Amino acid sequence: LQAITGSATLGKKTFTICLIRSSKERLPQASTCASMLILPATYPSLEHFDEKIRKLLEDGLAGTGFQEE
Repeated sequence: LQAITGSATLGKKTFTICLIRSSKERLPQASTCASMLILPATYPSLEHFDEKIRKLLEDGLAGTGFQEE
């Protein structure tokens, strides 16, 4: 949650999930200032999504705008 909103709790704050056309290999992105999770709409499975979101969080890339090459 903190990786998406910049806060450990939501309180009354909401966040948005935005789907974009992109490569299935692209990592999800997070914009903490806009409280937005940006996901490629092309992930072929839940397992693929899980792999990419874990990579994003484990590498600390959420909210940075950086992508894995």
